[in-house]
Amino acid sequence: MKPADTVTDGRTDNTSTGRNNGSLPIQPRIPGKAYSRFIQIWLENTDFDAAQASTTFSKLASEGILLTNYNGVTHPSEPNYVASIAGDFFGMSDDSFYALPGNVSTQVDLLEAHNVSWATYQENMPYIGFSGDYAQKDYLNSSSKTPYTYYKRKHNPFIICDSVASVPARMNRIRNFNDFAVDLNATALPSWVYITPNLVNDAHDTNVTFVSAWLEYFLVPLLANPNFNDNETLILLTFDENENYKSQNTV
Repeated sequence: MKPADTVTDGRTDNTSTGRNNGSLPIQPRIPGKAYSRFIQIWLENTDFDAAQASTTFSKLASEGILLTNYNGVTHPSEPNYVASIAGDFFGMSDDSFYALPGNVSTQVDLLEAHNVSWATYQENMPYIGFSGDYAQKDYLNSSSKTPYTYYKRKHNPFIICDSVASVPARMNRIRNFNDFAVDLNATALPSWVYITPNLVNDAHDTNVTFVSAWLEYFLVPLLANPNFNDNETLILLTFDENENYKSQNTV
């Protein structure tokens, strides 16, 4: 099974869903002590040993550093995503519909307080402001007549936090992967980037082999693109949690 197509160079296709919304304004980077752009890519539900056994993951790790004591905070997925931008999971213990009130601050508040540009790119999110799950034609199984849910709200912590989702200027920075292509080509990727692939490309509904093929398609070419990766960029490739709930939540 081939990896699901993902826009990386300005092309648009029906797998990525959603028309692009024009590029973000180009904002100057705020220099950091070691890097001035942070790009994070969040994958799903994979044990450390399974990822380490992948040739793709091993090669990527050899080109940077491997974090061997990095742990999810709990199970299942949604609390981990919320904690990644809000610093806490607020007692969440499931993947239900949550909307954290506006007094819950996030990394967005910290970034904006220091004029650091940011955006999140959510694959298969149909349009800006969408607040549910999204199903579409199953492009991995052309014979299927049943829509497939590729985009899940629970993997988008920004829409869960009202301090982001209720502010129009912030909502406009919750973008889809066609927007990513436009921003990349326009040299408009922000300084702080949070990327969530869809449910097959992040390994949630597939496996390490599938996501490895997707990374070869999506991430590996981008590593040579100066609009994405330059000598001031730090890229974090991680999972939200492990698969085996009975073992330490090392990812």
